[in-house]
Amino acid sequence: MEALTLSRRGSRYGSAPMAELHVRLSHPVLPQGPLGQPADSGLDLALTRGLVSVVWGLSASGKSSLARRVAAEVRVADRALRCTIIPSNPYLLFDGVLGNVSGELRWSAQRAGRVLSTEQLDDLLGSADLDRFADQPIWKLSGGEAVRTAIAVARALAPDVLILDDVLTSLDEANLATVLAALHGEAARGAAILILQTPTPSLRAGLRHLAAQNDLAAPARPSAESCRRWTAVVDEILLLEPPAAVRLRDVVYGYDRGPSFHLADAVYEPGQCYVSAAANGQGKTSLFRALNGVVALRGRVLARGNRDLRRRSSRQAVSFMQVQEPQYQLGARTVAAEVAAVTSRQRPEVRARCVGALDALLGVGVAAANPFSLPRPYQRLLMVLLACFSHRPLLLFDEPSVGLDDGLSQVLRECLLAATAGGRTVLVATHDGALSKRLNGQTLPLGVRQGHSAAEGRRTTRW
Repeated sequence: MEALTLSRRGSRYGSAPMAELHVRLSHPVLPQGPLGQPADSGLDLALTRGLVSVVWGLSASGKSSLARRVAAEVRVADRALRCTIIPSNPYLLFDGVLGNVSGELRWSAQRAGRVLSTEQLDDLLGSADLDRFADQPIWKLSGGEAVRTAIAVARALAPDVLILDDVLTSLDEANLATVLAALHGEAARGAAILILQTPTPSLRAGLRHLAAQNDLAAPARPSAESCRRWTAVVDEILLLEPPAAVRLRDVVYGYDRGPSFHLADAVYEPGQCYVSAAANGQGKTSLFRALNGVVALRGRVLARGNRDLRRRSSRQAVSFMQVQEPQYQLGARTVAAEVAAVTSRQRPEVRARCVGALDALLGVGVAAANPFSLPRPYQRLLMVLLACFSHRPLLLFDEPSVGLDDGLSQVLRECLLAATAGGRTVLVATHDGALSKRLNGQTLPLGVRQGHSAAEGRRTTRW
């Protein structure tokens, strides 16, 4: 990789000099792309104390590799400089030593050699709109709450360089404004901030006023013909459980000794798509986990014919959920093995066509690739495809478009529409306005947050 050079310059934000990082990438960020294709990027990048830089990059264009490379060069240039990366999975930033949000902030400050006063802790919580989550356990945070907590943790570490690796897509409009305000505060303190992000219309609008913006080179994208091949395969999938309406009546779902939600009445019909763009923390993921049999649910859950789905095993038999962090669902050594596990009850010729469709959509050779080596957007789209390859009639998609550029988002829309046309019941939680508009689905009803545990029915401390 050519010339990642550092030059020492004074800073108007303090007397201490700050290394201004000049990055020129005229050779690949990755020696090869995830499927063996070149991943070439020509990019000029300068990071300066007090300024925010934005790099737009399509899926699998090397954003995470660039983040790690920049962090390594900063550390090599001057070990006194602190560099923090907020990964696309913000939970990876947390130590979880003390369990809750305020404890995480205090522990992070101690790692940076600081002791937070009560006023400083309140300021960090307030800047990320986390005042009412101070005692909230880390594992109970929603996706948007986790991103805001990661921003607060990064600020507690007081870095000289702060890098955000594709973490903003899952935020609703209010949370995005909160995070951007916190980043401006950190820049005013004198940090150099680099945002690496997959472009979406809403994010481009929200970030267009920032100091500098660049674009990474675009990798090849699936063709319209490959999308048609995918649709043909979906038509051949056998639903071993017949499509049936699922009705929830007076149900309470949520977590043991944690937040729960009450839903009076909801019906999900086969061949219909239901979409929710509700704000972060409104229980979209909790509802999906309840329908998938992962978390507790009390009340009446019926399929057509009054089939009782209250038992977790019964709900697991009819539903397939794509989670926000897809790598946790992958367990095989090759993509082809993942397909074989999901389609084990399909005809052999259908299984073979599923593998062929993956090659058409994600690139020739993907079937033999290790799924853990794929970029995160490819992992996410792989789980969407596996959900549609499955024989289950109820499909649950939690933020399926995070990290997907326009080309891969088009593939995603084709997948969801094909599954709906095939008689599946499709439920989608997303903050991608373009995806919601294209799906044109019905509004997904959500429960109302309660003050007791779904399993135990007793009051909890902060809900």
